[in-house]
Amino acid sequence: IDADYVAEPRWIETALAYIDTEKVAAVQFPQIYKKESGNDIEKLATLEQRMAFDIGLMPRTHHNATLLHGTMCVINSKVLDQMNGWATWSAADDSELGLRIALTGKDIRYVHENMGQGVAPQTVHEFFKQRRRWCYGAIGIMLKYWKELFFPRKKSTLNHKQRHYFVFGWL
Repeated sequence: IDADYVAEPRWIETALAYIDTEKVAAVQFPQIYKKESGNDIEKLATLEQRMAFDIGLMPRTHHNATLLHGTMCVINSKVLDQMNGWATWSAADDSELGLRIALTGKDIRYVHENMGQGVAPQTVHEFFKQRRRWCYGAIGIMLKYWKELFFPRKKSTLNHKQRHYFVFGWL
């Protein structure tokens, strides 16, 4: 969870109910921005997040191609240990971990339920700084995993739909 987020008291309990098998590695909830100033940048960021989580992640979850967003997710600690933790080289370490989880064949469940709220970017500078970091991170992931994403082995753990959703989620 990000430092500017306030989670619902039942967030962890709800997440743990979904991590009910060895196959489920993580649970992702939507990122929701709370209304602060109501300025146009905040409205844009809020709309973008709503589209990503209300529309973008819904079909992904049916194909086990949920992008891990870090904020508002719970990760099975055993799986995190097995994966040797977060990728310190990546500006999008959460998404990179999600891809590594998918490459093992484990699931990331998306639960479309508001379990917390955080602060949206308030200025053009903050908005583009955040997006630049996300883009830089996505490009780094695609460069590191280009063979798995674009030229997979015959016995790849990622199917065509998963590769499609991961790549287009980062573009």
